[in-house]
Amino acid sequence: MSEAGFAPARPGHDAAETLRDAIMERAARAVGRIDAQGIRAITGLSVIEIDAMATALLMLGLVPVPPGGRWPPDRTTQQKGGE
Repeated sequence: MSEAGFAPARPGHDAAETLRDAIMERAARAVGRIDAQGIRAITGLSVIEIDAMATALLMLGLVPVPPGGRWPPDRTTQQKGGE
């Protein structure tokens, strides 16, 4: 594991793709813990797991809203209807 807690790229695999897969897997496992254990699981999440969930949301196109910022009309970077 690297210092960030993600496995290094596998031979023959793109490093960026491997990192994306690792982030999505870590986020999915954290969400799975919350789903299985309820709100109690949230206090047991690591900073890395919380970061993975936030990063996964960004990767999926969620537009971040800064504290005190306005909720944007286009809430994701994806266009409606797959455009």
